[in-house]
Amino acid sequence: MSDEDLCHQISCLIETAPPLRGHLTQEEQAWVAAVRAAIAATGDHANANELANGMHMLKFTAQGALRHQARPTIMQCLNNALADMKLRTSNATSGAFIGAGDVFNALVAVTKVLAEAKKGILLIDPYADAQVLTTYAIQAPESIRIDILAETGKAKAGLKPAVAAWQQQYGATRPLEARLASHGQLHDRLVVIDGGAIWMLGQSFNALVTRSPTALVRLDALTGSLKLAAYTEYWNSAVPI
Repeated sequence: MSDEDLCHQISCLIETAPPLRGHLTQEEQAWVAAVRAAIAATGDHANANELANGMHMLKFTAQGALRHQARPTIMQCLNNALADMKLRTSNATSGAFIGAGDVFNALVAVTKVLAEAKKGILLIDPYADAQVLTTYAIQAPESIRIDILAETGKAKAGLKPAVAAWQQQYGATRPLEARLASHGQLHDRLVVIDGGAIWMLGQSFNALVTRSPTALVRLDALTGSLKLAAYTEYWNSAVPI
């Protein structure tokens, strides 16, 4: 689930909060379970622990003082989570226009996107060469899996030895796999984060803004899902380097 989706879910939970008086109804039990899952998904352990205290208070009778504190405690945890998620989403990279010759700005823009990865990154560039690793992939957080998809007949000769050197040096600490799709299959330069969020680059990594300006644009959910479905097929049928 993306940060945007989680933010929306938490907001909905706040808006639909039930009274939580007496024995919980089935609907209230479902709401409580959804709250527990949403708070856990934020990764805020301190807030999750405070929520656990609020959930514990629900076990007391309706007349008990602790029971009366349960709902305010749970709602505070939800509001804490919502504020945190709004901050995350406001800071998230949505895209950038990069001027011709602004190679450092290009590196910064791509690095911000790569930094959002928690599990894996797929870099798609039919003309990929060693630079996709030495300049860009190396900026990804350690332990994040990196996959490179280039194209037969277009990928540069330097890509294969760079992949081999990377794998030899980093091994499991920076897992990497590179594959070659069939000639004519790849038409985009994409950055895919955690198998979900997708950014499109207007130029190949090896010539990014060296001669003309370009843009790094995050695709909307529908377009991204369609792109991902197509390129997942290409990846699955591609030949490992």
